[in-house]
Amino acid sequence: MLDIGIGAGRTIPYFSPLFKSYVGIDYAESMVNYCRSHFDISNAVFQYQDARDLSGFHNDSFDFVQFSYNGIDYVNTADRQLILNEIVRVLKNGGTFFFSTHNLYGLQKLRKFNFKKNPYDLLRELRRCHQVRKQLADHGNSEEKDFLMINEGGGDFKFEYCYIKPEKQIVTLKKLGFNRIRTFSSESGEELGPDMPFEEHLGAWVYYLCQIVK
Repeated sequence: MLDIGIGAGRTIPYFSPLFKSYVGIDYAESMVNYCRSHFDISNAVFQYQDARDLSGFHNDSFDFVQFSYNGIDYVNTADRQLILNEIVRVLKNGGTFFFSTHNLYGLQKLRKFNFKKNPYDLLRELRRCHQVRKQLADHGNSEEKDFLMINEGGGDFKFEYCYIKPEKQIVTLKKLGFNRIRTFSSESGEELGPDMPFEEHLGAWVYYLCQIVK
């Protein structure tokens, strides 16, 4: 298994026992060092690696690749494509890729103001709501877009995140050779499909489980 964006190791205890060999990587060297000092697991190694360039790994190296917690959304669209290309390269034939990404239809919820009792949280929510509405107004009708880069307050308003329509993401995955693509709700965990059209799923993000046959 290749686990991309391990951070402080939230996924390590759950996935490392399931595989003969587990490799966890992160773009932040401090996070890699943290995991090395806090997890003593015989079948696991932790490496500093940029997901856009997985040249440290051979072609067809992994049965399973995971990029959790919308980590792929922190880069622009060109870099996102680089990441997906690299994942396809290191996946074995018949391998599985699991990831999550922000849902463009979920932007409807971001427009709403949520009252906070704490004065600090209230000011932050006012700033967040104003910033999101302004950005969406600048972009025009978001429903006509396939994806948007939005600063919605995460990381103390330091980052933009990619919000993408699930059907657009599926088209991209199919072009890369992925098939048997399944999508799941971030809120209920239920599988999305004909009984729940994507435009009716307003959850913040969507989970994708997809297999590739090269």
